[in-house]
Amino acid sequence: MSFSLIATIGKRNELGKNGHLVFQLQCDNALFEKLTINHPVLMGINTFRSLSRVLENRENFVLVRTLSDFFAPNMIATNREKGIDPPELRDPDFQAKVLQGDSTSLKTLIDQLPKNLHLLTNLDGFILNLPDDVEVFVIGGGSVYAQMISRCNKLYLTEVDATDDEADVYFPNFLHHKYNRQLLDEGDENGAHYQHILYERKTNGN
Repeated sequence: MSFSLIATIGKRNELGKNGHLVFQLQCDNALFEKLTINHPVLMGINTFRSLSRVLENRENFVLVRTLSDFFAPNMIATNREKGIDPPELRDPDFQAKVLQGDSTSLKTLIDQLPKNLHLLTNLDGFILNLPDDVEVFVIGGGSVYAQMISRCNKLYLTEVDATDDEADVYFPNFLHHKYNRQLLDEGDENGAHYQHILYERKTNGN
């Protein structure tokens, strides 16, 4: 298997603010769609919350601390927006069992998830069970990037020539000299210049 990463960052590695991307560029949508379509995507729960929908034509893997976290009260509204609305969660007694980690109640909910949505509590187990010919795209957020960047051979970064002092999530630092840098394209949007860059890990490791 192989892992690739895709992110949009500012001059100081600014990534997120208040649960959303710091820099939201229209030009990134087409690139994201082109690269990730028909590939599994790996994300954290906050990145999942920021999506308007479960991504189509992709297997969506969401890394969670516990399965109960995905069905916690603070997830109900965002899940409903994505069409995930198990009727059982309207029962306070059932919800209490879920929050306590009751396996039978959790299985009832998980069985109702979209077929292309999967919850992960064990990242290492997920990686070990991947087929050899699969390319997984890591799409956020900051903590997932930090856990996975050392495993990623390709980093697709939109580098925005701007800063934001209110950013509260940052992209992890990496050793640029260990990658070959390729400019894919560049332009201007929202008053800022951006470059789409592919960093590909050097095979000799130097």
